[in-house]
Amino acid sequence: MTLQGGQLSTGSSGEALQAGRQHGYLMQPRAHGSLPPWRRLFGQGRPQLDLTPPVEVVDYDLRWPLWFNEISAQLAPYLTEVPHRIEHVGSTAVPGLAAKPIIDIDVVVPSTQAVRLAISSLATAGCQHREDLGIPGRESFALPPGARQYHHLYVVVDGSKPHRDHILLRDHLRRNAADRELYATLKRDLAHLLLTDRAAYLEAKAGLIKRLIKAGRTYATETDTEPPT
Repeated sequence: MTLQGGQLSTGSSGEALQAGRQHGYLMQPRAHGSLPPWRRLFGQGRPQLDLTPPVEVVDYDLRWPLWFNEISAQLAPYLTEVPHRIEHVGSTAVPGLAAKPIIDIDVVVPSTQAVRLAISSLATAGCQHREDLGIPGRESFALPPGARQYHHLYVVVDGSKPHRDHILLRDHLRRNAADRELYATLKRDLAHLLLTDRAAYLEAKAGLIKRLIKAGRTYATETDTEPPT
């Protein structure tokens, strides 16, 4: 489904469920009774996470996809009435790539109407909406209290520019070992900025990221695998 595709009805959960299944999105009827608070899902049995963002670039960790799976499972009960996919994006989604230990997560929905429903649903989970943080079309959420792993949570429309950029960058780095090492080297060289100026760290990476996304788009166009718009 594209960004301009048909809107899924949210007026009837039964209609939305049927439409969502037709397009491959995950939806299940919500069980009766209240859901447990987010802090119980994320904090039970473990100390609460220090909410300070990680300030180091580390070697790839085999636990990262497991952390993504755990967070996804904890989000799912709050999205039962929202047609969606949950995708692992960012550097921790690229095997072998050094990264800050932050799990980047896209909740991918089929329409702007579904974005509003997702924001509302995630609010019941304790996820505070922080608007787009300067990237139109990528709705961001604050890390909830009691989280077990540091992560960035976004809601994006399927095929929108933020979604395509996330997928093109991730998939290019998965394919291209030379660019993967180039990106890892740059991040390690810039890691000292994480202690003093995170904005400068992000700005210094921006040029290479744009080039990598462009390379990913070129490959996807040549192989007819570019995410739909």
